[in-house]
Order: sequence, then structure tokens, then C-alpha cells
Amino acid sequence: HSFPYVSKKLAATYKNCTFDLFATTIKYDAGCFGYSKVVKQNTQKLCRNYKNIHLVELLNNSRADESYATIDQWRAASISAATFIYTLSLKYSFVIAITVDTPFAQTASYFFKQYKQIGSVRIIWLPQSTALIHAKRKKHTKNELVRRVWEMGPIGEAKRNKLVRIGLIGTFMRSHLIEKYGASKNSLISLRNAVYFKKLDRYRRSQKNY
Repeated sequence: HSFPYVSKKLAATYKNCTFDLFATTIKYDAGCFGYSKVVKQNTQKLCRNYKNIHLVELLNNSRADESYATIDQWRAASISAATFIYTLSLKYSFVIAITVDTPFAQTASYFFKQYKQIGSVRIIWLPQSTALIHAKRKKHTKNELVRRVWEMGPIGEAKRNKLVRIGLIGTFMRSHLIEKYGASKNSLISLRNAVYFKKLDRYRRSQKNY
């Protein structure tokens, strides 16, 4: 909802530039846990209303029935995202890609391994959580260890590559990534989650009912 306003502000400052937003997601169908037909329809409607907002569905090597899944799907999702970013770099003079959460953690690593000569792309990994946050015991399970190694990829990439950054949704995540994952302070940027309060009005209920 904020991008039309933001793009107008940017266009007013940068007179000869146009700005587009590509909202990407894994391709899901109704059989996938968490799928919402209403959310997809609302998103598609928003994209139709604004010519510079686009919805793109990426692959993760499932049958459109798995979202988070396992590292096999994470690899496919990150490669799919890296490939799409490359297609954007052919069309636009500058691309900022924000890759959200674990399935897209290695997007930057795959992209710059294959297209290291492209300097017009910036990639930010924005973790919402990590393997260590979800870990319930001091001794990690095999899946937790696999996930942690996978999540270490973008941390290392951001140390080596100035075109890669790690986004932070809050102060806790900043401390967590520095202390538990060894993230470089210079590679971190704040990208706090926003709340659209008008949308919350429909869910407001009086405290008197409790």
C-alpha cells in the first residue's frame, strides 16, 4: 500500500527515472498449508490498480503444495529468485532485491557466483527468524543444524561482498545475528516491519468482552 506514495516521492526527486515493485512469492495452490485465496485475489487487485506493482510467482521444485519445506526446496527457491533478479538487471539500470526468510537466504550467493560482473544489483537478506531461535534444546537436531549452515551463507556473503546486506526487523535480531551468527555490524541495515493500522480496525474488539 505504501509503494505508490514512495514511488511518487522518488520520481519527484529523480526526474528521469521510473520505479517498479515486483512482489515475489513461491507458486502455491489451494493444497498448500497457509494458502489464502482472498490474500492472493487482493494482491492481484492491487497490482491491477497500479501499473508499477507486479506479482511474480517463483519455483521451489514442489507441486505448488509446499511453502517452507526443506533445504531442497530452499535451494530451488533461491536459484529461482536469483534468476529472476538477473532478468530484472537486464531491463533496469538499478535493482534492489529484498529476499525474505530462510528459503531465500542463499539468493545472493547464487546470484553473485553466476553474475559477479553485475554491479547494478543490491541484495538484502531479511530473516524473520532463524534455526537457533526455533531450537528447543542445546543439542540441535539434524534439521536445525542443516538450517543453521544454510543461514550462515548470506552472513558470510555479506562480509565478503559490499553489494549484499542483512536486513534487521528489530533490535533483538541485530544482537542475535551478531552474537550467534557472527554477522558483521557493517553489513546490517534496519528494515523494520510495518503495520497498516487501518487494516486492523476490522479486528478491533472491546476489552469489556473479556
